[in-house]
Amino acid sequence: MTDVKISGKVSKLKSIPKEKPLNGKFDISHLAKIIIQKRVDDNLGLREAAKSCKVSYPTLHRIETKKTCRIEHLPAICNWLGITIQSLFNK
Repeated sequence: MTDVKISGKVSKLKSIPKEKPLNGKFDISHLAKIIIQKRVDDNLGLREAAKSCKVSYPTLHRIETKKTCRIEHLPAICNWLGITIQSLFNK
């Protein structure tokens, strides 16, 4: 625990657990397959899926066509898919 002084009061804060480091090589093909499967299972078009996972249509399209994926989009996409970011990295 860490002591933090806020407005003259001392509060105890729990340490925030560190995320596991992302080891291995990112597998965009694996991510694309998972996204496509979820869209099929949920009967969603690409635009609907993009809205559901809170990324833009072009972003989701680029991932599905295995062109590119920016790291800042992974939390929202993985949350929508119900997977961890770490699961997208080959060891």
